[in-house]
Amino acid sequence: MATKHAPRPSQVFSKQLRESRERRRWTQGELVARMREDLGQPMDRATLAKIENGTKKNIGLDEVLMLAFAVGVSPIHLIFPREMEAEVAIGNRTLSGEIARAWTRGITVPQPEDERFFTQEVAEEDYIAHREGFWRLSVVTNALSHHVARLGGNSDRWVPGMVERIEEELGSVKRQLKRRQEADGLDP
Repeated sequence: MATKHAPRPSQVFSKQLRESRERRRWTQGELVARMREDLGQPMDRATLAKIENGTKKNIGLDEVLMLAFAVGVSPIHLIFPREMEAEVAIGNRTLSGEIARAWTRGITVPQPEDERFFTQEVAEEDYIAHREGFWRLSVVTNALSHHVARLGGNSDRWVPGMVERIEEELGSVKRQLKRRQEADGLDP
């Protein structure tokens, strides 16, 4: 069941689109000008303002993709929370940001009973790339784990909080790798 505080993807999109635009130091007018110039899609500033403040409830898929393209961000990072454990509501279900992003990438299924169907629907090239990518990721994860352990105690060599962030990311990668290995019938 969805928790009452978990935002819908459209709410996450509104917030993260605004934040991404602001990090670029663009005005709403500059973003809509880019949509018009780069994509040939007119959008007025008032519509963008409604999207960003969440008063435009139904944002079309085409709009999502064009805005993501125009601001230069992957749609997945506008639709789902960037934080690992932040939640997002999909209907009456709640997913962590980590699971929602992995699901969207075709890496994992949010409903384990549908694993076989989910895997069959992934394009073969993507499935092979994910398997190869996870193998490479496990090699990189092990090497990075070693370096974090070796250098982690020397805080003057790391930006404050960097070790914790890397360890958090490594934990996510390891959990995804373990789930994929289990789904493939391999020993994790």
